[in-house]
Amino acid sequence: MVLACALALLLQTQDLSARVAEQVAWLKSDDPKVRTAATNELVKLGRSTIPVLEAVKSDDPEVRSRIAQAISRIQKMDPFFLVRPLERRVSVSFKDLPFTEAYARVFSGFAVPPNLDIVFIRKDKISLSLEGASYWEAVEKFASAAGVYLQQSLERPCFKEHGPGATFGHFGRFMVQARTYPGTILVSLHPEPGLSPVSVSFKLTQVSDDAGVSLLDRIKADARSNETPVLSATLAKLTAAPEALRGKKVNILGTASIELATDIEAVEFRRNEEKMLSQWSLTMDIRPLEGDFDFRLIMKELKGWKAPEERSYLAKAWVIVADDDGRTRVAGRMAYGGGGEHAVRGAWEHPGKATRICVLRPTAVERVEIPVQLRGIVVPD
Repeated sequence: MVLACALALLLQTQDLSARVAEQVAWLKSDDPKVRTAATNELVKLGRSTIPVLEAVKSDDPEVRSRIAQAISRIQKMDPFFLVRPLERRVSVSFKDLPFTEAYARVFSGFAVPPNLDIVFIRKDKISLSLEGASYWEAVEKFASAAGVYLQQSLERPCFKEHGPGATFGHFGRFMVQARTYPGTILVSLHPEPGLSPVSVSFKLTQVSDDAGVSLLDRIKADARSNETPVLSATLAKLTAAPEALRGKKVNILGTASIELATDIEAVEFRRNEEKMLSQWSLTMDIRPLEGDFDFRLIMKELKGWKAPEERSYLAKAWVIVADDDGRTRVAGRMAYGGGGEHAVRGAWEHPGKATRICVLRPTAVERVEIPVQLRGIVVPD
């Protein structure tokens, strides 16, 4: 049985590769209508074709451009990428560029660049070299090269003229932040903008001072699980008498376990209507305001359905506002039997764009673990 399934999967992969290769060959046609038709066929094949398309090597700039167009259109059309966008990396190298030009060179390739909270346009010359840098690596190294402070807002990081910033560490597609208050360290996890975990949990391994002496006997450690994170997740809250941490640099070690969707079910609303999301009956009441987006989501519970304990995520969903160019705002999360008012106020930057409200439920997940290592945290008096 296992062998038969593996063989079927292999045949599907081979068939997909053959169909992609056929359309890629048509991208070389002298007829622009044929090239456009082939591009459209690649888009229709959907997100499973993206790894195949990314592996295509061609010296023809037309073929490369058409493949990039197809991938971009698939990402904009498939709601899966609203919660798990493809990872992007940047390679740049420059010397003595003005701040704004350097910022554009580094972050133009990312869908959500950091905010700029700079009082005046900086005239400093910036030099930086990045090779295949992830989003958080680019954010961290740019902040260091530009001499600005990095702070994390609810939706995305922000570069500020004055600090001090919090303690950060980037681990793959996630950034971990330690914010400090007298006698308190609050540790939180921030995914790349657009990447939405299904759940997050944290195991604290060690808390020590800069001499390596354990502080676990002097602090109260409250590690958290976040079953419905939206844009960030609290991993742990560490508290102690201020004198226990005074004058010390604190190191925190642990492991964050993160569930990410590998498949979803989704419905989209563009007007007031009722739709089904498996066992969920949803009614949308949209009230667009000038520059904002305001709506009410009404859920009618269907009798006799209960999410299985081993797949509790089936009773949770994301609510996301998006335009047809792929720009998004997470409006919130909800559980089966819920609903209520949702809004994107003062944050929808593209009025007049065709807008959709997407309700997405994870139907399959995978668990990834990242090491959390934050060193040299200074706790204020």
